[in-house]
Amino acid sequence: MLRETGAEPKPPAPSPPLSGMGESMKAWGIALDLVFMTVGGFGVGWLIDRWLHSDPAGVLIGLALGFVTGFVRLVRSSLRAEARDQARKRK
Repeated sequence: MLRETGAEPKPPAPSPPLSGMGESMKAWGIALDLVFMTVGGFGVGWLIDRWLHSDPAGVLIGLALGFVTGFVRLVRSSLRAEARDQARKRK
């Protein structure tokens, strides 16, 4: 049986900013996102080439689209992280 105390439970403490390990994991995640988007574009282009028998066109277009998509995601993630850091510094 638990004994009742007059004190209410403390709310959880705010999470501390990410350590160096957390920041490096985020950076690896962003870098791997670019790599996997490029590889994914290659794979989709290769499948389209196999389906339409248009040898290099699908692979080249898929690689280009995958790289551009990955790069856009990289820039957006970097801008989001920068905005978070700026907001944290203002507080």
